[in-house]
Amino acid sequence: MFEAADPDRFAAKQADLHRAIGSLFEGYVGSLGLRSVSEPNVFADVVLWTSAEAASAAADALHEREELAWFPPEVGAVRFFDHLP
Repeated sequence: MFEAADPDRFAAKQADLHRAIGSLFEGYVGSLGLRSVSEPNVFADVVLWTSAEAASAAADALHEREELAWFPPEVGAVRFFDHLP
């Protein structure tokens, strides 16, 4: 869960983010993008992976992918990030 630097811009690109993750990283199963109703600058991306290793590998490589270079600057304060079994 994180605060977007520009909430409307991120909302418009959130589905693109999920499609890119699905096509770029092995072990992707599916994902869901959420936006808070009470705090419209707060988003959550729930991503399902085949294993914790696949999730960690994607998280580590995300910043190295040119296709996703727009994403890190969009993330403001991170409120919660974890890999859940």
